[in-house]
Amino acid sequence: MISPVELLRIKVEKQRQQDMRNFLASQAVAKSAALNKLRQEYAQVQRDKHIDRDLDGIPDSAEYMYGTNPYTADSDRDGRSDLDEVSSALNPRIEDEREEDYRDLDS
Repeated sequence: MISPVELLRIKVEKQRQQDMRNFLASQAVAKSAALNKLRQEYAQVQRDKHIDRDLDGIPDSAEYMYGTNPYTADSDRDGRSDLDEVSSALNPRIEDEREEDYRDLDS
């Protein structure tokens, strides 16, 4: 026959094991939710890196890297698009020459 103390010990041990299973299950759910959130954020970053709000040919993510305005195709307002300036190794944040100066070269 099992003593009442032994029965209590068995009951406490079973409860401890159940509590541990519940804890581990809750941790797995939390990790799964965190993983899903990270996946969604990564997918959003992947979509965002191709957005070009000002349609100047430079994705917004690169505009932030260059320090240019992602909402204006010509950040320094010198008549040349940010893409043209970056492609020509000019600084798209500093006004170089006005557009009229380039028209003179074409004549």
